[in-house]
Amino acid sequence: MPEQEQTHTPTSGPSKDADPAMPATVDPLFSEWAAIESSPRLLKPDARIDSMQKLRRGLNIRIAAVVVLAIMAAIVMWKTRHGVSYWLQSNTPVELGDLRKSWVGGNRVFQGQHDSFVHVSGLVPTRLIGVAADPDAASPSELEYVFFCPLFNLTVLSKHKIEIPSGGLHEMDPGLHRVVIAGLADPGDTMVSWQGNGRLLRGDAAPPELRALVTSYSRRMGKYPEQTWVLLEDKAPSDYLPSFIVWLVALVPFGASIVFYLRARKSWLATTEAGLARAPT
Repeated sequence: MPEQEQTHTPTSGPSKDADPAMPATVDPLFSEWAAIESSPRLLKPDARIDSMQKLRRGLNIRIAAVVVLAIMAAIVMWKTRHGVSYWLQSNTPVELGDLRKSWVGGNRVFQGQHDSFVHVSGLVPTRLIGVAADPDAASPSELEYVFFCPLFNLTVLSKHKIEIPSGGLHEMDPGLHRVVIAGLADPGDTMVSWQGNGRLLRGDAAPPELRALVTSYSRRMGKYPEQTWVLLEDKAPSDYLPSFIVWLVALVPFGASIVFYLRARKSWLATTEAGLARAPT
């Protein structure tokens, strides 16, 4: 009797040769997902993103520096603006003429312009006061002199001492007898005629060391400080070059911060555009 062929029914059990970790019947899509999840690239921080974050932090620092330096430069330039404006003027003084002759002749309108370099003559020096050239010095060795000319309410700061003679009523300028009678000048004061060059300012713009004196003189004349004048002798526009240098010192760091900001912004934009170009669509 012939042997019957044995037939085997295939079973659904796993094959001995198949990889138990990856069955042959698994859809290829699951295999692709497994490969993506085990990719070391996704387990580590993206270097490009880290670089973009550093560039962004640097850009923020540059922006803050620009703002801070802009504020500092604006403050310095605002405080020194008058000195720079005066420095830009001509070193040839504007001639205002003999103020004594103008006053005696009936012209009582002062022709000076605020913050200008002028030459005046015929001033009547009254109430002469010596002040320290450097108030902060421990022992001042140099003196400057302040006097008040009542003809046009002018306070003068001079570097030269003025000799005023003493005399009776018969020793005075007859054209100024009204000033003497009003008690605004002594007879000997009218015998002195002062002239000089200097920076002319309104009384309310006087240097800090003169403001108390200007205010005192203004009250005596029944006026406000802005209705009086101040003359700083020998203060030519060229003497205010340091004010312009201060402007430059304030502007250079601000300009440099602008350059660094633009460079940081350029790097940030370049990195951002490169990141967008690589991003999957």
